[in-house]
Order: sequence, then structure tokens, then C-alpha cells
Amino acid sequence: PHSIDDRLFHDSSHISKEYDMIFVGQLIDRKRPESLIKVLENLNKLNSSFKICIVGDGDKRDYLVKLAKKKGLEKQLFFKGFVNYKDYVKLLQKSRVFFLPSSMEGFPFALVEAMAVGLVPVCSDVGTISDHLVHGKNGFIFHPNNLNGFTKILFKLLNDNLFYDKIAVNVRDSSKKFRYSESTKIWDSWFNQINNNGETKNED
Repeated sequence: PHSIDDRLFHDSSHISKEYDMIFVGQLIDRKRPESLIKVLENLNKLNSSFKICIVGDGDKRDYLVKLAKKKGLEKQLFFKGFVNYKDYVKLLQKSRVFFLPSSMEGFPFALVEAMAVGLVPVCSDVGTISDHLVHGKNGFIFHPNNLNGFTKILFKLLNDNLFYDKIAVNVRDSSKKFRYSESTKIWDSWFNQINNNGETKNED
């Protein structure tokens, strides 16, 4: 199972936030980074001026930077490129929502790390993400093309602190299963079962 070091990735609710949302991943078609700009435009129409931190690089970065300037969003989108692990953790800690609008995923480690830090995830319903996120309980999942759904829930999360805090508590609770200590228990139980089966069935 996915697991992370909770000595690095742990609750950051006490840390002052600088970014409303954070995106982590390659800036490529599969990750649908244009959705960041489209959703931000929609939010601005609702009189909400949010800041998005973008961690990662890719062949679409130059295009996205130019598009952001063209749309007048350069003061709301912060392209960080590739960062070292220490700075990456700090950027997560300074953010409130983890936004992942990909068209294709497995179960991304970035999501696990963000949840461990306490960010509320808003993601595409792809891969095995829905195995771990329960819509409306410990995050929100939408079809990748449902920009209206993304916009509405982001607006509510970032304008309604009581609603945000309620979901964030559930996120922190559900992320406990991704700790090294919990994953070790699962691996140990599997290996013990394999060893026991080998002892009873191995006739070679």
C-alpha cells in the first residue's frame, strides 16, 4: 500500500497559509493544467481572488505562463517549477486545498502526501482515487471535464471556513492509514501469511 513518512508529512493546520490551492505534477496534457486557469477564471467571476501554487515542470509550462499573462492571472498563479523535497513540504504546508484535475492517474503519491499534511483534496474521478476519497467526506471527486463542479466546491471550501474545517478533520483522520507504521502492519501480516502457507504446503 502507499505509505509516507509522517515525520515529514504531518498536520499543518497550525501553519499560516499563503496559497489557497496547490497543484503538484508534470505540466503535460494528461495532468490537464489548463484546468487551473479555467477554474481560476470562473472563481474570479464569482468575485473571489485566490492564489494557486504550481509545483512541477513540463512541456506546457511556457504556454501556461503566457496564457496566465494573457488572462491577467499572473498575480494569482505561482509557477515554482521543480523544487527540492524540503521546499515541497513547506509549499504543501502553506496551502489549503490540493487540486488534481488529471484525465488519467493511478493513485498518486502527491495526493497521499497532501492528505497527510491536512490539505482538502479536490480531484478528478480517475484511477483508484475513489477507493480512498469519499466525495463530500474526506475530499471531492468530479469527472475531469466538470469544471463547473470543481469551481463550485472550491468556492465553497475557500469561502466557508466551517465547511472546510469539517472536511479537513476527516482528511487528517483518513490519512492515518498511509503512515509507515500502518503500512508495515499490513506488509507484516502478508509476509506472515505467506510464510505460514509455505510451511504447511511446501513439499519440495
